[in-house]
Amino acid sequence: MRPGQHFLSMLLAIFAAGCASIAPPASRDTHWVASWGTANFAVDPNNLLPEDEWRDATLRQLVHVSLPGSRVRLRISNAYGTAPLTLDAVTLARAIAPGGADVDPATMRRLTFSGHESIMIPANGEYYSDPVTLDHPAGADLAISIHYKDPPARQTGHPGSRTNSFLARGNRVSEASWSASQKVVRWYQVADLEVQAPMAVAAVSTIGDSITDGHGATTDANDRWPDALAARMRTAGIEMGVVNTGIGGNRLLREGLGPNVVSRFDRDVIARSGVTHVIVLIGTNDLGILHRNKEDTAAARKQLVADLE
Repeated sequence: MRPGQHFLSMLLAIFAAGCASIAPPASRDTHWVASWGTANFAVDPNNLLPEDEWRDATLRQLVHVSLPGSRVRLRISNAYGTAPLTLDAVTLARAIAPGGADVDPATMRRLTFSGHESIMIPANGEYYSDPVTLDHPAGADLAISIHYKDPPARQTGHPGSRTNSFLARGNRVSEASWSASQKVVRWYQVADLEVQAPMAVAAVSTIGDSITDGHGATTDANDRWPDALAARMRTAGIEMGVVNTGIGGNRLLREGLGPNVVSRFDRDVIARSGVTHVIVLIGTNDLGILHRNKEDTAAARKQLVADLE
């Protein structure tokens, strides 16, 4: 075997092993389905966390899941980072109450990544945790705690969380009770919380602007319209995940707050685990910004409508 062939076969073997460790199926009768998720983008200057607040700090973020489960995994994102992001330690637990930093210690799970507790995620990359067992019902609030040694080199996140996250100094990922922390109404680096579910269970992605993202919703109440949809389906006995991929100020065709829907559709809908349906509500800002900028001549409106169609 020539040296080049040997290197290629070794690389393919490493790649195959890595893929197997990232997302191993539990059985052929189940698959991974997104139970919670958000639309990440490069955080705008008004919503950046100061760099000093990231250093040797733990960020605890709450997510409201739409499916029951016992075997779960987390997708971490550095999709808009400009340099590798190293996470020192990550845990997952059930939150005691919405809007609070404390978690049930009996449910604390330390997450690993291909068997390692720390992980380096390349710029523009994402990574799945290894699966862990954590029993929880649909509608539970799960707390993701991440320890950072250094700040991200461009922050990937979702400012329109309508959910309090908690920031504390030091490595406190394994502490159930947080006596002192800073509240931050944003999410950072978290992309999806997935459950292993029967093959018949699927998910719907709701993509759009602030109407979908939760404009007018109450912080920590989980009362956005996709939350109401998930609750109605639970009441009706329909087991289906609901993933909110709305971004406030978003447009179909042009950049605004977050990438346009056309450019992010694959990441936020097609590529999400278990998604079989999508609800699209977009275009309000395409039309509204044209009007606000006083560019809505008859010719400009006609062209925008044609472009939207």
